[in-house]
Formats: sequence, C-alpha cells, structure tokens
Amino acid sequence: MVCLPTLGKLRCMPRYPLVTLATVAATSGQAATLNPGRNQYKPMPHGKPAFRYSLPTSRVPMKMRSGLGPGNAHPATVDETAGDGHMFAHTGRTPLQTRESLMSMPTEIRADFDTVEIVDTDRIDWIASPAGGVDRKPLDRIGGEVARATSLVRYAPGSDFPTHVHSGGEEFLVVEGIFSDEHGDFSPGTYVRNPVGTSHAPSSKDGCVILVKLWQFQGGDTAPVTIDTMSADWQSSGQGVECLPLHRFGEEEVSMLRLTEGGSHQIPGEAGGTELYVMSGETEANGAPVPQSGWARFPAGEAVTLSAPGAATLYLKTGHLKGPISGPATGAGS
Repeated sequence: MVCLPTLGKLRCMPRYPLVTLATVAATSGQAATLNPGRNQYKPMPHGKPAFRYSLPTSRVPMKMRSGLGPGNAHPATVDETAGDGHMFAHTGRTPLQTRESLMSMPTEIRADFDTVEIVDTDRIDWIASPAGGVDRKPLDRIGGEVARATSLVRYAPGSDFPTHVHSGGEEFLVVEGIFSDEHGDFSPGTYVRNPVGTSHAPSSKDGCVILVKLWQFQGGDTAPVTIDTMSADWQSSGQGVECLPLHRFGEEEVSMLRLTEGGSHQIPGEAGGTELYVMSGETEANGAPVPQSGWARFPAGEAVTLSAPGAATLYLKTGHLKGPISGPATGAGS
C-alpha cells in the first residue's frame, strides 16, 4: 500500500506500474518494508528518506499532479536527447509530442547528484526516438537540446542511427545482442569509449541493447577504448570478488565487477561518487537490492558496500561525480 496526503489526511492505495511520479515520505522504520531497491529514494534530514513511487496519473491527487515539474521529471515521461539534438516526450498514454511542444518539456531527469538513486529499469517504458526502430530509457539527464545523459538504448533488428559526431564524447557497454558501426561488430559485454570529436553510424542487424553515457568525458581524456569483457583476464580482488579495469583518467575509474555469494566490495566516500549497472544477477548496495538491469547512483562523499546474494556481474564507475555537474553549454554540438 502507498499512503498519499490528501486534504490533511492519509489516503492509502495499492501500488501500480509506473506512469507518473509522486513523492511519499516514510519513516526510517518503514524503509525496509517499502523496499528501497525497487523504488528510488532520497536521504532526508533526521533519517527520514523520501521514497519516490510511480502511480497512474488518475490515482494521484490533483494537487500532487501539479507539482510534477522539471525537478521531478519522470523517466516514463521524458526521453533523452534525440539524435538531432531535440528532446521528445512520451507518457505511455499519448503519442510523441511535436517539436513545437518541446519548449515546455522538462530538461532534467534525476538531476540532483546529491541524492541516492536506485532504479529498476525493467519498470521503465521504452520511448521511441526519431530514428525508426531505436528506443530509449533515460536514466539521468541534464541539458536542453543537447544533454549530459545516461540511457539504455534499444535497436530493433535491422535498425540504424544517422552518422553523428560525439561533441562531448560517448561511452557505452553492450548489454544484449550485437551492436555495429563502421568500426566493427560489438558483442555483449563489449565496452567502448569514443572520445570527443569522433563519429560513427551505429546499427544492429539482429537487434541489441546498450548502456550509453553522453557528454561525460573530462578535458584531456582522449584515449579510445574497446574491450571485450567476456574474453579479458579478470583479476581477483579479494574473496568472492573479481575485477576487470576498463579505464582510468584522473580520479575517474571504470571497471567490471564480479561478485559471488559472500563476496563484498567496499568503495570509500572519498572515491568521488559511485554509479553501477547490473548486467546479471542481483546486487545489494548499502543493503538495498539492485536487481538485474538495475541502475544506481550514489553521490560523492557517500561510502558504498556492494554484495550479492548469489553470483552477479556489474558495470562500475567511480570518481566522476565530484564538484558541480552541469549539461553542455548552450549552442554545443550533439
């Protein structure tokens, strides 16, 4: 049950699949019952986290609907930057909006980098992009027509995306299927970094899903990277833990991590923020479950302990969330 304040009282209702966003406060004693691993949560003063639940619009009181503004943009209502630099929106109930209507659309998704975010991406709807057969699930975003963005992108069999230049760099991990461009074919588990100024024309013959990060390269980070994590040599990093370093620049580190039952991996608060995506199995991050295909982000200054009830493999990035985080400058390329 989810309890929402209406006219000074609490109104309780069953939980529903996600369509729109409401914010519900819960006491710390309720936190374990409400399962923060399947609902995004945000630390609040005095140990009272605020859990974000997703409910059908018709079930959200009108006063609460009016509060769904840019600061609370929901993944089921806003797409990341489109291929031509425009943002598109989809509610699951209405068709894609026209470009003329985009001016009033939110341009931020999970853009408060001082909060903890845990997302079950299987509960987010795919959103069509302007390129036929290419759909997206935005995870975080800052920007206008061009954005700093993290997304899952799905290519239908035989689909492609127009040639484009990476003005802010592109980092991706193949989650499912075979991703292709003029540089080759990339199988599941392949990690790629395309630095600022590179370009390609992506496609997929049989369909694929990739985790993509745009406009997140530091100045001077110009090394292209392509690593097949399925065939690479992993390193033992303690009992029940294996690690595969993928990239390091300054304080930023990217790696793949394998955990087995009983294994634990510690990330100190000084690491400068933590972001992860679960490729297989289920992970626990500071005690909160993150399911397969789940994505989580912890702010700089927060220590993170990762463990797994069984075997799990995850993408892990640390040290990239220090200092103010903003989108591309106005007028920047795609």
